[in-house]
Amino acid sequence: MTAALATPNSRCIIVFFAVLGDGFKCFACPSKSMEPKTKALFLLTLLLVSVLPLTAQAGESGGVQSSAVQMSLTPSNPLMGGSVDVEVMLYNSQQSDAFSVEVAFYKENISPSNRLMLDQVTIPAESWHTASTTWSGLTEGVHKIWFEFSAGGDVQVRFNKEFTVAGLANLRVDTVAIDTSTVVYAGDSVALSTHVLNSGSVDAAASKLLVQVPESPDVLLN
Repeated sequence: MTAALATPNSRCIIVFFAVLGDGFKCFACPSKSMEPKTKALFLLTLLLVSVLPLTAQAGESGGVQSSAVQMSLTPSNPLMGGSVDVEVMLYNSQQSDAFSVEVAFYKENISPSNRLMLDQVTIPAESWHTASTTWSGLTEGVHKIWFEFSAGGDVQVRFNKEFTVAGLANLRVDTVAIDTSTVVYAGDSVALSTHVLNSGSVDAAASKLLVQVPESPDVLLN
Protein backbone atom coordinates (compact mmCIF):
# COMPACT_ATOMS: atom_id res chain seq x y z
CA MET A 1 0.00 0.00 0.00
CA THR A 2 1.37 3.43 -0.89
CA ALA A 3 0.24 7.00 -0.41
CA ALA A 4 1.70 10.25 -1.68
CA LEU A 5 1.54 13.65 0.00
CA ALA A 6 2.83 17.00 -1.21
CA THR A 7 3.71 19.67 1.33
CA PRO A 8 2.25 23.15 0.71
CA ASN A 9 5.55 25.01 0.23
CA SER A 10 7.61 22.45 -1.63
CA ARG A 11 7.48 19.80 -4.25
CA CYS A 12 8.85 17.12 -1.91
CA ILE A 13 6.78 13.94 -1.95
CA ILE A 14 6.66 11.72 1.10
CA VAL A 15 5.93 8.10 0.29
CA PHE A 16 4.69 5.58 2.84
CA PHE A 17 5.28 1.88 2.30
CA ALA A 18 3.32 -0.74 4.14
CA VAL A 19 5.72 -3.62 4.69
CA LEU A 20 4.46 -6.81 6.23
CA GLY A 21 5.74 -7.14 9.79
CA ASP A 22 7.55 -3.78 9.79
CA GLY A 23 4.68 -1.33 9.95
CA PHE A 24 4.93 1.96 8.08
CA LYS A 25 8.23 3.47 6.95
CA CYS A 26 8.72 7.01 5.71
CA PHE A 27 11.19 8.02 3.01
CA ALA A 28 11.68 11.68 2.09
CA CYS A 29 12.74 12.66 -1.38
CA PRO A 30 15.79 14.94 -1.73
CA SER A 31 14.95 18.59 -2.01
CA LYS A 32 15.06 19.86 -5.58
CA SER A 33 16.24 23.21 -4.26
CA MET A 34 19.65 21.73 -3.40
CA GLU A 35 22.23 22.80 -5.98
CA PRO A 36 24.30 20.10 -7.74
CA LYS A 37 27.55 21.51 -6.24
CA THR A 38 26.04 21.43 -2.75
CA LYS A 39 24.95 17.82 -3.24
CA ALA A 40 28.42 16.83 -4.42
CA LEU A 41 30.08 18.54 -1.44
CA PHE A 42 27.68 16.86 0.97
CA LEU A 43 28.35 13.41 -0.50
CA LEU A 44 32.12 14.02 -0.47
CA THR A 45 31.97 15.00 3.21
CA LEU A 46 30.09 11.81 4.06
CA LEU A 47 32.67 9.77 2.16
CA LEU A 48 35.61 11.38 3.97
CA VAL A 49 34.03 10.89 7.38
CA SER A 50 33.36 7.23 6.62
CA VAL A 51 37.01 6.48 5.81
CA LEU A 52 38.66 8.46 8.64
CA PRO A 53 40.20 6.21 11.33
CA LEU A 54 38.72 6.38 14.79
CA THR A 55 40.82 8.32 17.28
CA ALA A 56 42.12 6.22 20.13
CA GLN A 57 40.92 7.10 23.60
CA ALA A 58 43.26 9.36 25.53
CA GLY A 59 45.69 7.28 27.55
CA GLU A 60 45.07 3.99 25.71
CA SER A 61 47.14 2.13 23.14
CA GLY A 62 46.48 -1.44 22.07
CA GLY A 63 44.40 -2.12 25.16
CA VAL A 64 47.07 -0.76 27.53
CA GLN A 65 45.98 2.23 29.58
CA SER A 66 47.78 4.92 31.57
CA SER A 67 47.68 8.65 32.26
CA ALA A 68 49.43 11.39 34.22
CA VAL A 69 47.38 10.34 37.25
CA GLN A 70 49.39 7.10 37.34
CA MET A 71 52.72 9.01 37.40
CA SER A 72 54.41 9.53 40.78
CA LEU A 73 57.57 11.41 41.79
CA THR A 74 59.78 10.64 44.81
CA PRO A 75 60.58 12.89 46.55
CA SER A 76 57.71 15.16 45.63
CA ASN A 77 59.83 18.26 46.40
CA PRO A 78 63.37 17.48 45.19
CA LEU A 79 66.38 19.71 45.87
CA MET A 80 68.91 21.21 43.50
CA GLY A 81 71.76 18.81 42.80
CA GLY A 82 69.68 15.83 43.89
CA SER A 83 67.58 13.31 41.97
CA VAL A 84 63.96 12.27 41.56
CA ASP A 85 62.59 8.75 41.05
CA VAL A 86 59.71 8.54 38.54
CA GLU A 87 57.19 5.70 38.31
CA VAL A 88 54.28 5.17 35.90
CA MET A 89 51.70 2.39 36.26
CA LEU A 90 50.22 0.83 33.10
CA TYR A 91 47.19 -1.47 32.98
CA ASN A 92 46.49 -4.12 30.33
CA SER A 93 42.69 -4.26 30.04
CA GLN A 94 42.73 -7.14 27.54
CA GLN A 95 42.13 -10.80 28.32
CA SER A 96 45.40 -11.66 26.58
CA ASP A 97 49.00 -10.61 27.22
CA ALA A 98 50.19 -7.34 25.67
CA PHE A 99 53.51 -7.94 23.91
CA SER A 100 56.07 -5.39 22.70
CA VAL A 101 54.79 -2.54 24.84
CA GLU A 102 57.35 0.23 24.28
CA VAL A 103 57.86 2.66 27.17
CA ALA A 104 60.13 5.70 27.37
CA PHE A 105 60.88 8.60 29.73
CA TYR A 106 62.13 12.03 28.66
CA LYS A 107 63.25 15.14 30.54
CA GLU A 108 61.82 18.53 29.54
CA ASN A 109 60.66 17.49 26.03
CA ILE A 110 60.44 14.45 23.79
CA SER A 111 63.67 14.12 21.83
CA PRO A 112 66.34 11.39 21.58
CA SER A 113 68.91 13.62 23.31
CA ASN A 114 66.62 14.04 26.35
CA ARG A 115 65.61 10.40 26.70
CA LEU A 116 66.18 8.94 30.16
CA MET A 117 65.00 5.39 29.46
CA LEU A 118 63.66 3.25 26.59
CA ASP A 119 62.42 -0.31 27.04
CA GLN A 120 60.04 -2.97 25.71
CA VAL A 121 57.95 -4.96 28.15
CA THR A 122 55.20 -7.59 28.20
CA ILE A 123 52.17 -6.91 30.39
CA PRO A 124 50.09 -9.97 31.38
CA ALA A 125 46.36 -9.97 30.75
CA GLU A 126 44.32 -7.77 33.09
CA SER A 127 47.44 -6.87 35.07
CA TRP A 128 49.48 -3.83 36.10
CA HIS A 129 53.07 -3.00 35.16
CA THR A 130 55.27 -0.27 36.67
CA ALA A 131 57.82 1.54 34.52
CA SER A 132 60.44 3.57 36.38
CA THR A 133 63.51 5.73 35.93
CA THR A 134 65.67 8.24 37.85
CA TRP A 135 66.51 11.82 36.86
CA SER A 136 69.75 12.92 38.53
CA GLY A 137 71.68 16.19 38.67
CA LEU A 138 68.60 18.36 39.02
CA THR A 139 68.87 22.11 38.58
CA GLU A 140 66.75 24.68 40.38
CA GLY A 141 63.45 25.66 38.77
CA VAL A 142 60.36 24.17 37.12
CA HIS A 143 60.88 20.99 35.07
CA LYS A 144 58.79 18.48 33.09
CA ILE A 145 59.07 14.71 32.98
CA TRP A 146 57.48 13.09 29.89
CA PHE A 147 56.27 9.51 29.49
CA GLU A 148 55.47 7.82 26.19
CA PHE A 149 54.12 4.33 25.47
CA SER A 150 52.63 2.28 22.64
CA ALA A 151 51.43 -1.32 22.58
CA GLY A 152 51.80 -3.68 19.64
CA GLY A 153 52.51 -0.91 17.14
CA ASP A 154 49.32 1.00 18.03
CA VAL A 155 49.14 4.78 18.52
CA GLN A 156 51.63 6.48 20.84
CA VAL A 157 50.31 7.97 24.06
CA ARG A 158 52.20 10.85 25.67
CA PHE A 159 51.72 12.79 28.87
CA ASN A 160 53.86 14.76 31.33
CA LYS A 161 54.03 16.09 34.85
CA GLU A 162 55.60 19.32 36.08
CA PHE A 163 57.60 19.56 39.28
CA THR A 164 59.67 22.23 41.01
CA VAL A 165 63.24 21.78 42.23
CA ALA A 166 64.03 23.92 45.27
CA GLY A 167 67.30 25.81 45.51
CA LEU A 168 69.93 25.67 48.24
CA ALA A 169 72.07 28.13 50.15
CA ASN A 170 75.60 28.47 48.76
CA LEU A 171 78.05 30.02 51.24
CA ARG A 172 81.57 31.05 50.28
CA VAL A 173 84.24 33.33 51.72
CA ASP A 174 84.34 36.33 49.45
CA THR A 175 87.19 38.34 51.04
CA VAL A 176 89.64 38.07 53.94
CA ALA A 177 91.30 41.26 55.21
CA ILE A 178 94.03 41.91 57.83
CA ASP A 179 94.63 45.32 59.36
CA THR A 180 98.22 46.23 58.47
CA SER A 181 97.93 49.96 59.07
CA THR A 182 100.69 49.68 61.69
CA VAL A 183 103.83 47.60 61.97
CA VAL A 184 103.07 44.16 63.36
CA TYR A 185 105.56 42.43 65.67
CA ALA A 186 105.64 38.93 67.05
CA GLY A 187 103.07 38.58 69.79
CA ASP A 188 100.98 41.51 68.57
CA SER A 189 97.26 41.27 67.92
CA VAL A 190 95.89 42.25 64.54
CA ALA A 191 92.33 42.69 63.29
CA LEU A 192 91.15 40.13 60.76
CA SER A 193 87.81 40.34 58.97
CA THR A 194 86.03 38.03 56.55
CA HIS A 195 83.12 38.60 54.21
CA VAL A 196 80.92 35.54 53.64
CA LEU A 197 78.62 35.60 50.60
CA ASN A 198 75.49 33.49 50.07
CA SER A 199 75.18 33.07 46.31
CA GLY A 200 72.33 30.57 46.65
CA SER A 201 68.63 31.22 46.16
CA VAL A 202 67.44 30.55 49.73
CA ASP A 203 68.46 31.85 53.15
CA ALA A 204 71.24 30.02 54.96
CA ALA A 205 70.76 28.73 58.47
CA ALA A 206 73.16 29.63 61.29
CA SER A 207 76.66 28.57 60.24
CA LYS A 208 80.17 28.36 61.72
CA LEU A 209 83.26 29.87 60.11
CA LEU A 210 86.69 28.36 60.77
CA VAL A 211 89.77 30.50 60.08
CA GLN A 212 93.22 28.91 60.24
CA VAL A 213 96.73 30.21 59.64
CA PRO A 214 98.75 27.54 57.80
CA GLU A 215 102.01 26.40 59.44
CA SER A 216 101.41 28.67 62.45
CA PRO A 217 99.93 26.52 65.22
CA ASP A 218 100.93 29.08 67.85
CA VAL A 219 98.65 31.77 66.41
CA LEU A 220 95.59 32.39 68.57
CA LEU A 221 92.37 33.54 66.91
CA ASN A 222 89.76 35.26 69.04
